[in-house]
Amino acid sequence: MVVLSDDIAFLAALAERSLVMTSSRLIALTRLPARLFLENEKLRMTFSTMNAVIGIFHVRSKRFTMYYLEPYSNQEDKMTRAAHWSLKEGLVQTSRLPLFFDKFIRFKRRPTLKIATEAFHSRQTQKDGRNTDHTSDYLAQGINFKYRYEHIPDGTFGSKQDDGSWTGMIGAVFRKARIEADFAIGPFSLSPSRVEVVDFTSPLSIEYSVILGGRGLPQVDPWGFLFPLGPFVCAAIFAALVVVPLIMVLLFTCASSFLGSSAETGIYRELAEAERNGRTKFQPIMNFYWSVDKLVRRRDHVLIDVEILIMMMIGHDFTFTGARWLLRPERHHLTA
Repeated sequence: MVVLSDDIAFLAALAERSLVMTSSRLIALTRLPARLFLENEKLRMTFSTMNAVIGIFHVRSKRFTMYYLEPYSNQEDKMTRAAHWSLKEGLVQTSRLPLFFDKFIRFKRRPTLKIATEAFHSRQTQKDGRNTDHTSDYLAQGINFKYRYEHIPDGTFGSKQDDGSWTGMIGAVFRKARIEADFAIGPFSLSPSRVEVVDFTSPLSIEYSVILGGRGLPQVDPWGFLFPLGPFVCAAIFAALVVVPLIMVLLFTCASSFLGSSAETGIYRELAEAERNGRTKFQPIMNFYWSVDKLVRRRDHVLIDVEILIMMMIGHDFTFTGARWLLRPERHHLTA
């Protein structure tokens, strides 16, 4: 927006109402002397804290000199020259910075700012006026400013009233004429009405609203264990309860020929016959070392058992006697 005026009150009111949003840009062209923008407190506060450029017209040279005010400037400061413009030369920048830039990256001078806080933040503030979460300290160090807290009487974040006014921290920041607070810190939620009157930082987090209510007394359902199971799972379980016993009976019937001495064929029948003929001896584990020492060592007996147990006995025997053994591995496939 470009405005041409020599009225001080008009420029102050226009800038204050037009530059609520930081994305707005204003170029004020005037013949007023530059010192008036420093001497007039309302003009100085408006043009120093907003995204605005002042163009002072010089009659003799017939060109505009473009200035901007540093944030929170005072009467002793000087306006910074950014560029000049004329019909012959056009716009010529005299600063490394662009004509419109972010003034609040870091302050050249160290102003003292007022920070509005709500009730919970106030309770967390220490007696010396500093906050325990160090957020304000982090901002003050990065942007170069000093601060003090302004506790809002109603202790709220702020809401719009019927007459158009605002309460809480939003109201303290919005009422710039009183300079109640320069900015506010807190977990603010964005709303269309709030965005119309104050500027927000980029969102730090996104939260969702939930409804909290009391639960009734628990009731035990005897068939509740079936609720997590789908129809297919229930059908599979029922089928397993019927089919598995039938399979077990069938397997027992088919394998009966291999069990005990009554079996007609199979390796178990051969073992039973070998036992009746005195060729097989069943020994408990506690007698294995005696069997190895007294029977196997004579080379007329062999010991059959799982590989790991045989290897343990071989290692034990080799450790004390140094004897070597001949192994005939029999592979067994174990499943679980």
